[in-house]
Amino acid sequence: RAGLPLGDGLDLDTPVGEGGRQLSGGQRQRVSIARVLLKDAPVVVLDEATAALDAESAAAVGEAIRLLRGHRTLLVIAHRLDTVRSADEILVLDGGRLVQRGTHDELAGEPGVYAEFLADLVASDGWRVRAQYS
Repeated sequence: RAGLPLGDGLDLDTPVGEGGRQLSGGQRQRVSIARVLLKDAPVVVLDEATAALDAESAAAVGEAIRLLRGHRTLLVIAHRLDTVRSADEILVLDGGRLVQRGTHDELAGEPGVYAEFLADLVASDGWRVRAQYS
């Protein structure tokens, strides 16, 4: 069960199952980030926090990450551009080795793995699966 005080003596008491089993992936991510906020941890590591989420949940987690910026040291491991674009510093790994570091604008403007990643995103924009009927 997850308890949430609503004020005026009211509580929201919701069954979530053992280990949060009845929660969706997005809900579990939100609970994890809420715990970080409550714990006031100085360093937060988020590993692919938005990778397996639907658009609505990913947006909510992204907003939580934005709220943490400036208040915590964040280490965000991600493959999604929208997750890393506004980072103070991006570290690009290739084969387990650090190959580039900088802001989005710096990395986008120089040849390397990050620029290739951006080019692949642009090339895939508008890509659609078309049904074939015989």
